[in-house]
Amino acid sequence: AREYGVNKILWSGGYFMTADHVVNLSESILAQPTGIVLAWSAYADGGVQNWGWSTTFVPKYLVQAHGGGAGVGMDCPLIRQSISRIGSKYLYIAPTQIKGHSNNSATSTANDVTYHNNYWVLRYVIGV
Repeated sequence: AREYGVNKILWSGGYFMTADHVVNLSESILAQPTGIVLAWSAYADGGVQNWGWSTTFVPKYLVQAHGGGAGVGMDCPLIRQSISRIGSKYLYIAPTQIKGHSNNSATSTANDVTYHNNYWVLRYVIGV
């Protein structure tokens, strides 16, 4: 893990986190002081972008208490400025592994809301 102050980069890449995507962490979430932050960025013009960042905090307690087996199931809502894009990711988070879900690259309309789950990719898992 690369360390930045008290933050550690446990994984880096550019995954939509579909059902085929599995992230293996370099250290357990349970070894972090408070948990992890998932850092998402935009996927546009056919590639991963260094803008449109959004983050999701995952408390260590949830993983410790509910992360056995397949991992704790967690919704990660995502939104761009001026509500220009709305999406969400669903992940299974275990102490040393994060697995994706088949809906994480979907785009459609539900309840009169158009969502673009394929607009974001997971870039970093940061131990905090």
